[in-house]
Amino acid sequence: RGIEDGKGEAVVRTVDVLIFDKSAHPLLLESHVGSNIKQTVSGTDYLVTFTVDVLVSLPDAGSVVVVANAATEVASAISSTPSKKKAEILSALKFKTSPVNGRYEWNVSKVNYKPIPMYGEAAVDGLAPGKKISGLELYRMLARIDVENEVNGSLFQLQEIYIVNHRTGGYIAPAW
Repeated sequence: RGIEDGKGEAVVRTVDVLIFDKSAHPLLLESHVGSNIKQTVSGTDYLVTFTVDVLVSLPDAGSVVVVANAATEVASAISSTPSKKKAEILSALKFKTSPVNGRYEWNVSKVNYKPIPMYGEAAVDGLAPGKKISGLELYRMLARIDVENEVNGSLFQLQEIYIVNHRTGGYIAPAW
């Protein structure tokens, strides 16, 4: 379902930035909330720019995770993960819907529209005040997947499909 108004399914209203170290099992160094969020109105790329003030150098930073439209879920994932391990925080990033009139539906009306959570990640070699990161792609947490195999079974055989999101909720960041 395409939603045209306000950049529709690509709208970004909130941005959370998580900075992890370079260790084998990365740990959370800092988390920030993006400000000055600007998004292009036309075109197909829906470029979003925002600002995060990193006030000190973080030479051990190894990755930056950006989560859009899920501020409550990010805060909950961080607070519920005492170890602050990246894998545990990302697996705790789950979005849940609640039933309305007994049905689970995403609010796509123009009133109280709920933007779709998105996730993106970039590798970095340390961070310092003023450093810019660009080109990071955000991926929506949900998609419709239709599978139809019209190829002869001896040429191509579909063996398995993983569905990680359901209409009642799902992972914001990839579960794997």
